[in-house]
Amino acid sequence: MKEEHARSVDSVLAAIASLGSLSVNPTSAPNIERWYAEDGFEMTEWLRSFLDSYEGLTIRYPFMNRVCSLSTTVKACLEAPHATPRSMRVYSKRIGIPVLPVGAAFETEDALLLARNGDFLFASDAGIQWFAHGFENSARALVTGDWDRKFYPIKSASGETLAHLLT
Repeated sequence: MKEEHARSVDSVLAAIASLGSLSVNPTSAPNIERWYAEDGFEMTEWLRSFLDSYEGLTIRYPFMNRVCSLSTTVKACLEAPHATPRSMRVYSKRIGIPVLPVGAAFETEDALLLARNGDFLFASDAGIQWFAHGFENSARALVTGDWDRKFYPIKSASGETLAHLLT
């Protein structure tokens, strides 16, 4: 495991404390780039930085008498129903900032999106949920339940985008 990845894993473990568990199963770098490219995604600098630090993590945590999870494995990410290049273009346009898929969460396989500015969002049939800024903060918010669970329509009736949530 790369030193940067190991430090990131330690940071996530500290963020979730005893409230959740973390498993680590990173994918080899050549496979990551190939799979993203095969699915039609550009490997941006900010996506590469996230993947170098956090790819291959699965966080499991209790929620309402069941165990939920969030995975940053490339396989889980690219299999999420809303993790398509077309969806990313639509989300990016509608919220006013580029986003790319970096994981999947919950039984519904909501897409975990990374915005260019470091914010994390969930995207699903119900809409978009702003989650947190930074992955450690996202992990902590997830396992503690301390995040706004409100769904924001992808675009409001007035045409306003969600860009105000991301600043």
